[in-house]
Amino acid sequence: MPLLPVSLVSPGSWGLNTERSNALLDFRWSTIASNMVVNRNGRLAARNGWSNQSTASVISGSHPIDALFEWIDETGAVVMISAANDKIYKDVDDYTDSGNDITPSGAPTADNWQFRNFNGQVVGFQVGHTPIEYTGTGDFTVITQTSGTLPDSPCFASAFGRIWAVDADLQTIRICKLLDNTRWSTADGGHSIDMRNVWTNGMDEVVAIEAFGSNIVVFGRNHIIIYGDEQGNEVGVDPSNMVIVDTIEGTGCIARDSVQSVGESDIAFLSRHGVQLLGRVISEKSNPIVSVTDNIRTDMQAAISTPLTIRSVYSPENGFYLLSIPATSLVVCIDFRHSFVDERGDAGFPVTKWAMTDTPTAFSSRQNGDLLMGMVSRVGLYTLKQDNATAYNVEFMGAWLDLEDKNELLKILKDMPTVMQVDGSPAVVFKWEYDWSGESFSTTVQYTGVTGSEWNAAKWNEDEFGGALKIQKKIIDGQGEGQYFRVGLSTTIDATDIIIQHIRPMFKVGRMA
Repeated sequence: MPLLPVSLVSPGSWGLNTERSNALLDFRWSTIASNMVVNRNGRLAARNGWSNQSTASVISGSHPIDALFEWIDETGAVVMISAANDKIYKDVDDYTDSGNDITPSGAPTADNWQFRNFNGQVVGFQVGHTPIEYTGTGDFTVITQTSGTLPDSPCFASAFGRIWAVDADLQTIRICKLLDNTRWSTADGGHSIDMRNVWTNGMDEVVAIEAFGSNIVVFGRNHIIIYGDEQGNEVGVDPSNMVIVDTIEGTGCIARDSVQSVGESDIAFLSRHGVQLLGRVISEKSNPIVSVTDNIRTDMQAAISTPLTIRSVYSPENGFYLLSIPATSLVVCIDFRHSFVDERGDAGFPVTKWAMTDTPTAFSSRQNGDLLMGMVSRVGLYTLKQDNATAYNVEFMGAWLDLEDKNELLKILKDMPTVMQVDGSPAVVFKWEYDWSGESFSTTVQYTGVTGSEWNAAKWNEDEFGGALKIQKKIIDGQGEGQYFRVGLSTTIDATDIIIQHIRPMFKVGRMA
């Protein structure tokens, strides 16, 4: 009887599905995808590592970088601002240079700053602290109000020529005068909103405020309120003409720094249901709990703690949104380049998990394309294939599969041709399991660096390889038998790389199971 092949092209490319990890799924699902990304060609690959950018001197002691912000002034000059150890710094290469310490007088007592651009300068708010500003010279200075009440704010937006900041009561949103962050009284051009009169489904509290197109979005924990200008305005939204244009109940935001603009038309945020997209929530108001992390919902709920320390970033160059949860040492990666519709007709995006040698506590996606990460005592750049000169492990395990019309028969794995793109000489452990037994078979394959492709790329419709990555084919000897099976691999990334292109198990079909 001829061998029966199972062709798995780009296996696991839909990302994780741990909610149904013990069910039979499409081969494009992963049940484990650790330290991996979906690359621009839609294949699972090892993530990059990070390299230390604080090369001159790191912060003495073990102090996480809790805030990172790129400020580009009106002349185009770039200043990287960071907060750690109750101080604020400019630049990230040398944390012992006194000239880089721009902490305001009356030292801060925490580092949970939110920084924004406003009218040619940087403005920072943190609850329990007087708001501060930085003009590019000297240190940050505290803002002194000319009129009204200066917000004691845990979150704010800078949009349409104004600052929109919730006060410490988490109900009163104070809005400054146009282009003047010192004037807050109504008589002096300021405005305020009492959200206690706005919530539509019980009391709530403001967690985040963000601009969205020509609107202002107020995120409560269980509400999303969207404001617009009913008359239209050359600067976007005039608070004097502001009206509520939409309300959403049943979902909201639980972590201020999870809110990120994704492209030019959407906002990602973390709710109690998982990571959601505002555009999708608006279009599916009848079912506002749908999230892009539904397929790892249980894992997410178990991991989320201490929302105050959760950080996120959207990187257009990498096409992903990262959500870092330092309290549980987890980074969730959502690839927004490769939307798909799964076997049940549900739309989704690939999700993977990262376990880094140091869990990021801040991010900055710079305009030059760099992705910076705040680490303990230093700043890292997302690049290369080591975590600050340290190796890390990647692991993939695919979905449980059968042979459909041969479902009731035992399958005996005879061999398994594999096609990988490899850089360097990694040792890759290929593994496979049968029937949810908890036992696995494995074979270690040692790859060696080559100067050219070892396999006819055209045969596999492969045109993305180049540079250091080379396509290599290896045939794995199989063993064991079972009715159902899944396959996977693991390897150590140490200035090496791997992309999963094609796995083709070859089975002999046996008796009835």
